[in-house]
Amino acid sequence: MKYFVSCILVLFIVGCKINNEEVYQKESEKLIKQALLDFGDDGYEEHILSQQSNKTLLEILGAVDREIEYRTLLKKSLQIENDDVFDKCNKLSSSFKLTKNILGNRNVIYLEDLIKIRKEFGSKGRDKIYSYYPKGWLTVKPPIFNEGYDIAVIEIGNCIGGYLAIYKFENNKWVLVKRLMSWIS
Repeated sequence: MKYFVSCILVLFIVGCKINNEEVYQKESEKLIKQALLDFGDDGYEEHILSQQSNKTLLEILGAVDREIEYRTLLKKSLQIENDDVFDKCNKLSSSFKLTKNILGNRNVIYLEDLIKIRKEFGSKGRDKIYSYYPKGWLTVKPPIFNEGYDIAVIEIGNCIGGYLAIYKFENNKWVLVKRLMSWIS
């Protein structure tokens, strides 16, 4: 009997993890489609820049700018007060995958490749990158959701600039609520 209960418990835990990742991916795809429309994706970008996989949004943001307290910003934006709940939601963002639903007819550019080009060509690296990708590229970081999947934070941009924004799910649609920060490259 103990063995049977243990097996059921293991299956339940593994099943929940897979289900959580599936729900996360499905909601990410819906959110990103709306965020691309809001951002003004009118098809001129032909590539999406991919960061390192298996990184959470918090890890990616923290690696770019260590001066900003992103953990506090994200928790507040997602209306999460409990650290354990936030950690669970953030960890789920490490399961993000660029899929055909997100990419459409775009190709993936890996950040590591852009860094290699910049190192190889030095001050002319930016020109070389644009010679390979003349129409530019989009950047999409893994979104992070609250537990109810009705508030999300996403970073989206292109080769010129972008923003970190809060979205709310209202009337069966993701709605841009506020841009937390913007930048120009």
